[in-house]
Amino acid sequence: MVNSKLVAQIKPALREMLTESGWIEGPSNPKTLLFSTPLLNQIIPKNGNYQWLNNEIFVFEIVNLEPLSFIIKVIPGDTNTRSILVNTLSGLECLSTHQHKKPWVNYIGHKTNLTAANFAGKGISEIKDILKHDWGKITDIVNKVEMELVKHKSEFNNVLVNKSGQYPHWHKLNQSYSKGKIKVRHQPRRVHQHQFAA
Repeated sequence: MVNSKLVAQIKPALREMLTESGWIEGPSNPKTLLFSTPLLNQIIPKNGNYQWLNNEIFVFEIVNLEPLSFIIKVIPGDTNTRSILVNTLSGLECLSTHQHKKPWVNYIGHKTNLTAANFAGKGISEIKDILKHDWGKITDIVNKVEMELVKHKSEFNNVLVNKSGQYPHWHKLNQSYSKGKIKVRHQPRRVHQHQFAA
């Protein structure tokens, strides 16, 4: 029987590792740990169907499938956004599709060999040591996923523009008017090197 409380038991250690990796914890869930990267959190529209997930349409997830596993989830929501996500993720050799319940689309990024027995009676530092090897593999996959999805930034932006008629808040623009036409000139955006670190 799968121990549904395993992630909750090791969550303090997982949260420290998230912080150390520079990632962002997602909506609270007692049975799993949801997270994203700052860059993906910025460019992927929040147009999922579920308010209890803060309308996220894409998340990374640590969940106990017996063994502890790393999953990438595409959540029901806007069709165009899901199409970009599914088409991109389905082309990554490091992921395998694991359809849990339609229309949710789940990809298995990494399965550890760890079960509840590995963490019994362990403190935070000990749990982090146990997870260290697998965390390195998870980090590699997160970086690959981020690198591929960033290539579709303009497509995600177009989804927002088409839905609202306005550019997203992070897309700074200068607009000048000439002969009744709007000319859009993009301001150069300072990109911090660590955002794209592999």
